[in-house]
Amino acid sequence: MKELIIRCFCDIPEHQAILSYYPEHFARWGKDMCLQVHLCPGSFWRRVVAGIRHILGKRSVYGDFDEIELDVDEVERVIKFMEEFLKEKDND
Repeated sequence: MKELIIRCFCDIPEHQAILSYYPEHFARWGKDMCLQVHLCPGSFWRRVVAGIRHILGKRSVYGDFDEIELDVDEVERVIKFMEEFLKEKDND
């Protein structure tokens, strides 16, 4: 597996996204890439309340989302990672 952790410029560890792919699985499972966004709900009690709301079926009308802001260095790392993905995809 190849993986790239993209960090928000604010340097808070919870603000991150992970791009990953499995070049060894291209032939069997297809040529795709996964983007995982870490959603940090906050303190213990906030998570308890969020859990109860989830159990009761209450969700935000806006859906579940988060965002990170990338500086130039992170954008360059993402581009390099994507280029590696495209090269490996084409070589398979």
